[in-house]
Amino acid sequence: MRRRLLTAAALGAVILAALFFAWAAPASAHGSYPNTAAFLDAEVLGPHHSVLQGSDLVYIWRVYGIDILDQLVITGAETSMGDPRLGGQLVRENNFGCLRNHGPDKPWAVWSDGVIWIRGKDWYTFPDPTIGMMSWARYIKLGVHGHYPALLEQNNWIAFARIYYGADVPGLGEYTSNLYAIQARYRALARAHGFAW
Repeated sequence: MRRRLLTAAALGAVILAALFFAWAAPASAHGSYPNTAAFLDAEVLGPHHSVLQGSDLVYIWRVYGIDILDQLVITGAETSMGDPRLGGQLVRENNFGCLRNHGPDKPWAVWSDGVIWIRGKDWYTFPDPTIGMMSWARYIKLGVHGHYPALLEQNNWIAFARIYYGADVPGLGEYTSNLYAIQARYRALARAHGFAW
């Protein structure tokens, strides 16, 4: 009887230890990132030399409810996730989602510090990357009568692109395909490092 109790106690201790180590295990099988922001900085934003930080994207997710993967997809298609070389002038103006100027009264424009004219169009500028991302998040939540969140929830990049990029803009098909490709690439990368996106 005593032996059975000891065996049961030992088995219970093994199960508790296994549960503890499963819970406390590093988020990455390839490099123990302590959190999502550290993973983003090392594996996603760093290789792009992005002016964004992982903490910016995590903040947007927590405050505005926009999934990190969706942020990567949209800013990736628009400005290569804040890459100063590939993203162009708008990255230097902290406009990572390519927000066009539609006046200072929009909820996403209240933090804008100016307007810049590039290739025949005017765009908002923002004072720093965090404010730029917060302004973009406001646009995603409130712009176009609030249609974007539902499309993102449905993973409907086709309908999203027709509104965000423009249904009659040349290159819509390539833009849409790129959205799906970016999503697949970074979802796979996240999974390889223990993040379920």
